Amino acid sequence: MEALLARCEVVDGHIHKAGSFGRVGVEDGRPTYTLSVVMPRGERSLQDALLVSRQLCCDNWHNIEAIAFDLFLALDHMHRKGMVHGDIKPLNFMLFSTEWHMIDLDVAREVGVEGFSRIGEFYGDKAPSSAYCAPELARALFATSNSAGTSRGVVGGLMGVKASVAFDLWSAGMVLFFMCTKSPLLRTNVDDNLGPKDLRKLAEWETFDLESRLYDSQLTKTKAVLVDLLSKLLDPDTTARLAHWGVTKGKSERWACLKVLDHDFFKDSSK
Repeated sequence: MEALLARCEVVDGHIHKAGSFGRVGVEDGRPTYTLSVVMPRGERSLQDALLVSRQLCCDNWHNIEAIAFDLFLALDHMHRKGMVHGDIKPLNFMLFSTEWHMIDLDVAREVGVEGFSRIGEFYGDKAPSSAYCAPELARALFATSNSAGTSRGVVGGLMGVKASVAFDLWSAGMVLFFMCTKSPLLRTNVDDNLGPKDLRKLAEWETFDLESRLYDSQLTKTKAVLVDLLSKLLDPDTTARLAHWGVTKGKSERWACLKVLDHDFFKDSSK
C-alpha cells in the first residue's frame, strides 16, 4: 500500500493517469487494479493534433518550444518523485484546456536511485511502445519477439532491465523529432509499435544524420540548437545520454530533465 500511495503522489501536479494502475491480477480476461485515478477528459492527444494540423508544429517554433517545455517539465516532476514513465509518446501527451499533461503510467517504474523503497524496480508487467522506446529496451524486446514482430515472453525479456531516466530522455527526443518533422523517426503501426525489421534497426541503432531528416523551412537560426538537443537526447549509448546532462545512472539521474530545460533550445529568442 505504501508503494501505491507513493505513486499517487506522482499524479499530483503535472503527471496524470487516465485509467488505473497497481495491477494485481486478471478477471474475465481483463486486468484488475487496486487503484484508479479519475481525471477530466482531455481535449485531444498530441498524436491527434500533429496529424490534423501542420500549423501546430513543424514551422511553428513557439508551439514546438511550448509543448516540449511542458513535456520535460512533466518528466522533471515525475523523475524527482523517483519514477520513470517508460512509455513517452505523442498519444500519451494530452491537451487539457491550455496545458499539455502526461497520461498513462501502465509502464511506469521506480528509477534506480538511492532513498526509495525499491531500488531499480524491474520492467515486466507491460512492455513500452517499441516505436518510441530507447535502443537498450528495443534490444530486450527484439530478443523476445517472433518473425511477426509480436512479443513473446515480454516479462522474461524485460526483467533484466532496470528503469532509468535515460529511457524517458530518448522517448522525449523521439516526440520532439516528430513535432519538428510531423513524421516519426521509424515507421510505426497504429499501436505505436515497430515491425520486426525496424525493431531490429532500433536495437542496433548507432547514429543517423539528424540535419537531413529535419524539416527545413524555418531552421536557419535554430537548426544548430535543435540538432544539438536532439543529438544528446537520441544518443544510442545509455551512459552517454545521461552524461550529456551532467548526470550518471543512480542517485543523480533524476535531475537530467532539469538540465534539459536549461538547454539553449528553450532560450533561443529566434523561435
